[in-house]
Amino acid sequence: MFHHLRTKLTVLYGALFAVALGMIALAVYAATTRNVEHMVRNDLVASGVVFDNLSDIRYRKMADEADILAHDFGFRAAVGTNDVATARSALGNLASRFGISLAFVVTQDGRVMSADPRLDGALPPGVVATVESGDSASGVFVRNGVVYEAASAPVLTPAPSGWVVFATPLGPEAMNGFARLSGLPLQADILEQGSDGSWVSLMDPRHPKAAANLSALIVHSLKGTAIKATKISGPDGGAVGLVRRLPVLDDGQHILLLLKCPLKAALAPYGALALSILLIGGLGLLLLIGASWFLARTLTRPISALAEAARGLQRGEMARVAVAGDDEIARLGLVFNVMAGEIEERETSLKAARDVAEAASRAKSTFLANMNHEVRTPLNGVLGVAGLLKSTALDRRQQQMVGLIEASGTSLQQILNDVLDMVELDTGAMTIVAEPFNLGASLRALCAHAGADAKTKGLTFRLETPEAIIGWVSGDRRRIDQILDNLLSNAVKFTAQGEVSLQVEVASDGAYRFVVRDSGIGFDPANLSRMFEPFSQVDSSMTRKFGGTGLGLCLARDMARAMGGDISAEGAQGQGAAFTLTLPLAIAEQPAGAAAPQSTETQAVDLIDAVAAPGPSPSNADAGVGEENALRVLVVDDHPANRQVIEMILGSVGIDPVSAENGALAVEAYKAQPFDAILMDLQMPVMDGFTAISLIRRHERETGAPRTPIIVVSANAQDEHLAASAEAGADSHLAKPILAPTLLSALEQALDDAEDTAEAERQAI
Repeated sequence: MFHHLRTKLTVLYGALFAVALGMIALAVYAATTRNVEHMVRNDLVASGVVFDNLSDIRYRKMADEADILAHDFGFRAAVGTNDVATARSALGNLASRFGISLAFVVTQDGRVMSADPRLDGALPPGVVATVESGDSASGVFVRNGVVYEAASAPVLTPAPSGWVVFATPLGPEAMNGFARLSGLPLQADILEQGSDGSWVSLMDPRHPKAAANLSALIVHSLKGTAIKATKISGPDGGAVGLVRRLPVLDDGQHILLLLKCPLKAALAPYGALALSILLIGGLGLLLLIGASWFLARTLTRPISALAEAARGLQRGEMARVAVAGDDEIARLGLVFNVMAGEIEERETSLKAARDVAEAASRAKSTFLANMNHEVRTPLNGVLGVAGLLKSTALDRRQQQMVGLIEASGTSLQQILNDVLDMVELDTGAMTIVAEPFNLGASLRALCAHAGADAKTKGLTFRLETPEAIIGWVSGDRRRIDQILDNLLSNAVKFTAQGEVSLQVEVASDGAYRFVVRDSGIGFDPANLSRMFEPFSQVDSSMTRKFGGTGLGLCLARDMARAMGGDISAEGAQGQGAAFTLTLPLAIAEQPAGAAAPQSTETQAVDLIDAVAAPGPSPSNADAGVGEENALRVLVVDDHPANRQVIEMILGSVGIDPVSAENGALAVEAYKAQPFDAILMDLQMPVMDGFTAISLIRRHERETGAPRTPIIVVSANAQDEHLAASAEAGADSHLAKPILAPTLLSALEQALDDAEDTAEAERQAI
């Protein structure tokens, strides 16, 4: 948290002083609290005595006033003759003159006559009984939740004929007036015990049960004979409380006086003392911090210089520290200067080695890019022409030779793809692009190819896929197809008889499991780890039966792990093998305009049979294209052989190709006449394919021309090239070498997508 030593020392000293100051403040606070609590206890006891004396004075005053009325001749005659009207008038006049709230007469037969007729019969029976029990009485009683102080005097006519009673409420105003007589911030309250035994406040209607936490204090006070204040807790914090039993006129009522002083309020006058202590302590803390800072800075200045020199050395600067004295810090500076010199020499050597390594890396990347382009370009011509030649009328020997050319080219293409994928994995350049795709369509295409190879070898091929899980998912389709194609190719390759199957299922955790099984040669479980090592062959002898680079399984596993999955294998020597690909594929919505999923296993097997069965060459009629409405496709490639191959493929199905040898000519040709589709190379002189695609898309936006499908056909097929072509505006990307079925399928898909988009726009309008 603190980066400088001087800051740490200053904070340490300041913290120690603050802790000491806090302990002193706590001790002062504790002592003050104890003294204030003791003072409050004594003052509360004195306040209780004062309340008793004031109550006696009020009782005597009301008794004297009642006695005045009791000796009035007319009043005595009214009471003696039971003249209710005269008695009530006299009671009302005197009560009004003396400021009495309640004035009434209790006759010898227990009847009540009062100035207020509503009071008749509404008095507590216990009050009436107490008044009748003697010559005079005084005390408190509760009526309708209000506490009254009352005093009585006998009416003699000359024999006793009743009792005059005067009462006045003991409300919050009277209690506040009493509290102001005390030097404490006193809070006075009257408590009444209910039928359930709980004590209820009669002065604070907001907290009728506020006295619930005073039960222990009340019990203790009622049992003892001495007046004693006790510390209690309340909603506003600690307080000191005193409980006194009040004399009652109704024996059935239990009424108490509660005097309470909050300690927080009692301690308020001592706030100035606490503030003074804090101010003095704060001033001392500031002085200590200043002195500590000065002392620590003096000690740490050489260390700071050493740290700054170390940071300069880290930035590659010529860093040295000035050395003065012969203490430990000075010797540390000498050692640092020696170390800095050695580091600078080593840094110079490392920079030179880094420059050499970067140059070698750039040369390797350039070499791989050039070799990728240069190898794929002639390979495109080999495979493309071989595919076209294979569909012509050839004798059996010629068919075998063309097949050999095509198989050799395909093997070379696979080796090239594996090497480039391995380079991408090693350099961290491989990216995973998750997008919605039709899992069923992808599996059917894969199984068509693998099924054709299996049928050629006389093997049975099965696709076991539940209907419910074939739909749209989100993932990197190209990588998934590459992994499954590798596993299926290996299964067919290493199986001489029997069957190969692909089983798809969804695990309990939602991940998809693709299990490729075969009845081939299998493998020794002891060699399982070697099978997934790069450039590794289980049979590495000169007489090994099966070829290959040994990269397939390694690449498949690394790609699966890059997508969050994995590959596992089970097998036994001579008993076949099972490779399981596990991938976390999320369910996705079918994109607008995309084709609906087809059926599953039956149609997949039919497609396998259709691909495996030989057929005649494509014709104009097969392609559904007539001479008068032939499709026009712009072919852009700087290599004449590539253009010739693509033109031959397109011409074989009646498509009219127009060629351009660079991006600039392609843009001019596009602006001169419309095309149904564009096949665009990337690496070309004058203008590359990325720029050409961007210019074509900009022209479409500016002129409002319909969108022309653009398919990239390039030897540059790494992830960054795919992303760049998509960003420029291409619809799809095909890697050279190109086979006729692959090119025609991509072209058909692009044209269908363009037609669906145009139809959706027309419907929207």
